Amino acid sequence: MKRNAALLIISLLLLITILPVSIYAEGEDTPDTPDVSVYATKEQMMDDTFAPNADGTAENIGIIEFGGNGNLQWYILGKDTGVNGENTVIFAVNNMGGECLFGDNNDYVNSEIRAKMNDMVNNNYYFTSAENSILNETPISDKINDKLYSLHADDIGKTIIKAGSYNQISIAMENYWNNTVPFWLRTPYNNTVMHAKRDVGTLGTVGYSTPLGVHPAANLNLSNVLFASAAKDGSLGPLNKEDLMLLRFDGSIFDDIDDKEIGEVSYDTNNIYVTVPGERQLFVQGRNGNQNWVYNVNIAAYGLITKDNIIDDLKGNVSLSLTDIDLSKCKIWIERKDSDGLLYAVEAKEAISSVDISVEPPVAGYPLTTNAVCNTTGIDSTMPLITWYATDETAIYSKTYKASITLTPKTGYVFVNMYIAGELLQTSAAVKDSIKGENVKVEDVKVNEDGTLTVKFDLTAKDSIIGIEQPALTYENGTPIDEFKFPDKVKVTGYSGKEYQLVIFPWEAHRDNNYDPECKDEQTLVYLSGLKEIPGGLDYRNPDGPDVKLTITIKAAKTSNNTSGNHNVIIPDTSVR
Repeated sequence: MKRNAALLIISLLLLITILPVSIYAEGEDTPDTPDVSVYATKEQMMDDTFAPNADGTAENIGIIEFGGNGNLQWYILGKDTGVNGENTVIFAVNNMGGECLFGDNNDYVNSEIRAKMNDMVNNNYYFTSAENSILNETPISDKINDKLYSLHADDIGKTIIKAGSYNQISIAMENYWNNTVPFWLRTPYNNTVMHAKRDVGTLGTVGYSTPLGVHPAANLNLSNVLFASAAKDGSLGPLNKEDLMLLRFDGSIFDDIDDKEIGEVSYDTNNIYVTVPGERQLFVQGRNGNQNWVYNVNIAAYGLITKDNIIDDLKGNVSLSLTDIDLSKCKIWIERKDSDGLLYAVEAKEAISSVDISVEPPVAGYPLTTNAVCNTTGIDSTMPLITWYATDETAIYSKTYKASITLTPKTGYVFVNMYIAGELLQTSAAVKDSIKGENVKVEDVKVNEDGTLTVKFDLTAKDSIIGIEQPALTYENGTPIDEFKFPDKVKVTGYSGKEYQLVIFPWEAHRDNNYDPECKDEQTLVYLSGLKEIPGGLDYRNPDGPDVKLTITIKAAKTSNNTSGNHNVIIPDTSVR
């Protein structure tokens, strides 16, 4: 199965038209968009969405499940600038591994608690090899780079502890550690080591032999992560802030591996189209008012899920009263769980259901144009190039030329092939109705293996003006200027041999016209104009102008028996204005 070339088996009955501060995020003004407490993008896990403020509190609290076969929960704390690449700091919600002794002195480097945390990582005690591979080492001091590490406190009596490289992230007790057992920090205090205790803060009076909890921080490599979501296999109905999120990894890494490829999913206003090589999970996640919801269904081959299907299934839940949803604001993806234990997903792309292309037909006597205009959302270029299957240097009148345009979708968009019972019904049918231009005939529309769309069409060269009548009039000497008859049309000839009478603009007098009706010598007047109305089947291109020049000659006065007299002749400047 090729990427970006979705094959959808659908019913023949279907009409196809291609076509206060809270610690948890509350409902936003935009309907249908999930709250960050149940759906977070990679960017949100790194930016200020979940990152604590300087006082250790945060606008939003995000929690993910990671490690421990789903038993470990972690707060998301935002990016650590001391760790390379895309990453986020995480802090354990609950005590890990029971209680532990610190050691026999306040040397954290050689402490028992550090050795225990290293063992949790190195011996796959809590993390699979795949999970271990995305745990970054954090430089917490000049001597220590660990994947799991105890946190720091500036002094006893504080309600803030610090995580991240060189203690860059503050964590307030009220938001993050006011519901846990006392746990070890790594900060020496006199002859002992500090620890954290809920409702009290940081203390430093416990002996080394006292067993305390283990609440480490860590750092996740997010380079291959797409998002985190609280949606899980079998989910259907409301999602609550207590529903913890799972990381979803980029499933495109399996595109060339037949037995591991995730598949493809796209959507338009009313439908979701899925094509998968095997059993996959489809998820749609949105929000109705302040209630987050999720729709989940298992798909084994090809699938069409309508918006009405989703609404009807969710209406079965008494806590939801959905009447409509906006698929463009929902989060839609397909996923599968790999043998490494991680969830790999492919996010839905918006199906480009129609295109609006304007092309200019060839013009007799001129080179074949190379540009078209595409006014379609989701297309990579508004000026796609035309490929001509011809060798003519200039177009020949009435000759039909074959051409094509290839359109590239922008990131997040896709062209979709529509199939019925394995046979191609039509690709982006609206293309045939949307391509604009004279003498255009669309021959073929095809979604290519690389995801581009090629439209092949025929264009017939239109007529072009090759000759324009330049009128000339002659009047007797002394004729008043208001008796001059200025023509309002001129005759033109096309490459076709046809003659046309075309309306012109009002004449403009040449700047050197100085008609003197009293002058007895011959005078010449020049007036300039242009073609005002050119029929659609005719073309004319004259960048130099003017198009038409009217020459009026006023004869010299008649004289008798004067063979030697000299006449003054006005020689006008006929240069173009």
